[in-house]
Amino acid sequence: MGEPFKLNVKGLKVTGEMRQEIVDDMMYEVAKLMPEEYRGEYSDVSKASGKYILKID
Repeated sequence: MGEPFKLNVKGLKVTGEMRQEIVDDMMYEVAKLMPEEYRGEYSDVSKASGKYILKID
């Protein structure tokens, strides 16, 4: 099971580019839960910026 997270975009006007980065980061979080051979485009989790992901303790 993965670590819970929420999006950290409070007070920001989300642009289309930001939205794509957010979706990509969420997909990388999901990809971490899968075997590497099933990750496809998201296989290199080091590409995740994590900029808008806030881990929940």
